[in-house]
Amino acid sequence: MEIHIKWDKDNKNCTIIRTNTDRYNIEQKLTKKELEDFQKIPGNVVGTVYPKWKPYDDSKVRI
Repeated sequence: MEIHIKWDKDNKNCTIIRTNTDRYNIEQKLTKKELEDFQKIPGNVVGTVYPKWKPYDDSKVRI
């Protein structure tokens, strides 16, 4: 499973995009605190982080 993070423009909230083995995307909106808690869970390794200064690359997400 690939996990990507897309930050909102204000850099306070983000959307986690999880792509499972069937290439379906699961999107979940989180605050920074919720993201920190999410990353503490074993197995939730964030592969790519998109900070606010880096444009989000749609080519890495297939629907």
